[in-house]
This record gives sequence, structure tokens and C-alpha cells, in this order.
Amino acid sequence: MYNLIRKDFLLMKKMFWLIVPYLCFLALALFNTRENLFLGGVYTSFILLIMTTSFDIKSKTNVLLGSLPIRRKDIVVAKYAIGLIYAVAGAVASMLIGLLYQIAIGQADPFDTFIMQPLIAFTVATCFAALYLPLYYWLSEKGAQVINAVFVGIMVLSGSTAGIARYFILKYQLIANMNAISGVAVLLSLVLLCISYTLAKRLFTRKDI
Repeated sequence: MYNLIRKDFLLMKKMFWLIVPYLCFLALALFNTRENLFLGGVYTSFILLIMTTSFDIKSKTNVLLGSLPIRRKDIVVAKYAIGLIYAVAGAVASMLIGLLYQIAIGQADPFDTFIMQPLIAFTVATCFAALYLPLYYWLSEKGAQVINAVFVGIMVLSGSTAGIARYFILKYQLIANMNAISGVAVLLSLVLLCISYTLAKRLFTRKDI
């Protein structure tokens, strides 16, 4: 499984150098929306996962791996591990964007920058991977356009959902309980990812490639 994860990183290594200017761009784009800074991390995770699976579709990696003595279960596990790694990368990206924002405005809010925004980014990115990967294994290259449409839709909805969630948090004064709420959200996202893995494994093991 390690070699499968390493394979994805080798395919993506030429793209990683673009992350730094991309983060700077996101920091500027989200400058006037402090509460939505976590979206920078979410988008980073989204794009990395989409690009990884797009490379697989373009190079027909699953067809090649399916012809080798590799268990399909391990192929799916490796892809979910990559999704989780990208979710962590999204959390780190959110932290860096928040740090750039704090430096720019000359104010410090360590709790928001180093805990709250990264946790939200990780949770949303994990949920995205949980929704996206079963579709990837179900539709594969035949449904690439559908998968991309879903991706764009989720990107748009993530910003709207953040605004709705912020409204209810302020309305019902839930800010004091954000630690507990964030912890439960992270746990639920990981449970969703486990359920998603079970579904994706079943789809891929039964699929004729």
C-alpha cells in the first residue's frame, strides 16, 4: 500500500510547487471574509484530490493496477489514505492562510488561526473525500465530467453552507460550545469516511476493469 501512496505523490510532485503561490492568491481572495478563511484549505484539498484521480483516469492507472497481483482492497485503501493526507494538507493550508491574514491585519487570534479554521477545513475536506471517492470508483473515466460537476457544486455549496452555519452559531449563541461541536464534527467526518470506504471497496471489487 505504501508504494501505491508513493505512486500518487510521484505523479503529483510537479504540481506541488504551485501550492505556495496558490495559497497567496487564496489569502488575497478571502481577505475580506475572515470567517471563511478555512475555504482556502478546503479548496486546496479538493484540487489535490481531483488532480490525483484525474491523472489516474488519464493514464488508466486502475486498469494497469487491476492486471497486477495487487488486491483491489489495497488500491482503495491507498486512495483513501491519500484523501486523508490531503485533508490534513488542507488544514495546514488553512492555518497558513490564517497566519498570513493575521500578519496582514496586525492582529493575533491563535485559537481561530491554529485550531478552529484548520479543524473546519479538515472536516469539510474529509466529508468531500467521503462523497467524491465512491463516485470516482463507480463512474471512473466514463463519468469524469459528472464527477467534476459534483466537485464544482460542492465548492460553491461549501461557501454558502459556511455562511448558514455561521448564522445559526451566532443566532443560538453556540460559539461557547465550538470546541465540543468541532470535535463531534471531526469524529462524524471520519465515521462518514469509513462508511464511504466500505462502499467504494464494494464498488471497485465488483467492477469489471
